[in-house]
Amino acid sequence: MTSRYENLKKVENQINDLCLLKRLKIEAEHRKRIKCTKTLRLYINSYSDSDGFFFRLDSRVLNDFKNNREMKLSDLIERIYLIRSFKDQEDEFKIEDDLKFKDEFKFEDDLYKDQDDQRDSSNKDQEKIEDQDKIEYQELHDLNSNEYNNDVDDICEWMMQGDDVESFEFRSKNAKFFKLVLVLNNSRDIMKLSPSLSSLLQVSTCSKPNLLGLFYKYAIKNNLLDKDSLVTCTEELRNIFKVDSFKFTDLPELVDDHLYPLDNIEILVQDGCYDIILEVDDLFQHPKVHHKDVYNLERRIDTTFEIKNNLEKRRRILEDFSFNPLNFINKWISVDLEEFSNKTGVFRDERVQNIMYELLKDVL
Repeated sequence: MTSRYENLKKVENQINDLCLLKRLKIEAEHRKRIKCTKTLRLYINSYSDSDGFFFRLDSRVLNDFKNNREMKLSDLIERIYLIRSFKDQEDEFKIEDDLKFKDEFKFEDDLYKDQDDQRDSSNKDQEKIEDQDKIEYQELHDLNSNEYNNDVDDICEWMMQGDDVESFEFRSKNAKFFKLVLVLNNSRDIMKLSPSLSSLLQVSTCSKPNLLGLFYKYAIKNNLLDKDSLVTCTEELRNIFKVDSFKFTDLPELVDDHLYPLDNIEILVQDGCYDIILEVDDLFQHPKVHHKDVYNLERRIDTTFEIKNNLEKRRRILEDFSFNPLNFINKWISVDLEEFSNKTGVFRDERVQNIMYELLKDVL
């Protein structure tokens, strides 16, 4: 009997793994339809002479033919920073020029406006460097801003060729070195996961709602979530969240420390052509999120898990009865029998029942 049960248990686990793998493959294949790839091509031309530094950026998005949406630089890039040095490449004395895109792609000539917002939009990996430069930034604020505004000779931008090319030029009297930093347009609030959480869920970037869904699947698959929505942490989860267990409703607060902003794209200003591959939402084809086949498969998997849990509960009852029939009957009379009392919701708690039985078993 035992060997047959173990064989059936192995078959059940294999079927569960196959069903879950099939479901994940269908979801992954299904979601590919709502993504498309764009190539952002940047043409950089720069030189230094006796009059100062000249920089020009031409941009174009090489649109694929999977959808009818034509995109431009300002559709993919939210903000551009030019970090310039007045001495050489090793000098840490820098000023950030915020070339902020609007819908009409107008240039804002506010060199020292919203420094706090600039630091908030940077990646957390750069926070240490920015803190080191905090003193230098404060010194710049204390100086006369006109002194630095006069350093900029000319800034201009334009569009051409049917609004599919966006460009701008920049001139500076004293700067000798520039670094270009591109901040991606993140309209869906995609976040970068910490290495430990990314390794656990096998996902590098994800939005917070989708992350909660992925973690729920992980908890159900590994049987970590009980009927009271309490998650029992494995060794990996303890290393990540530093707790032994937690309520599933507390998960949004726990994952906050493991969500980082997306990395910015940094380019050392040198003449050349740069191709940046970006994955964006397909705004032309809108497939149904819940396909009929996927929905039916989800229902079958949920039903299978429900049957599994019921069988596990029955097995535990039979094991308790076979181990000590008298003790099992006494516990059933004192705790589980409905006719003896009107039970409240608190009494139905399994932990309360165990405590009550420990108090009553010596009397029975």
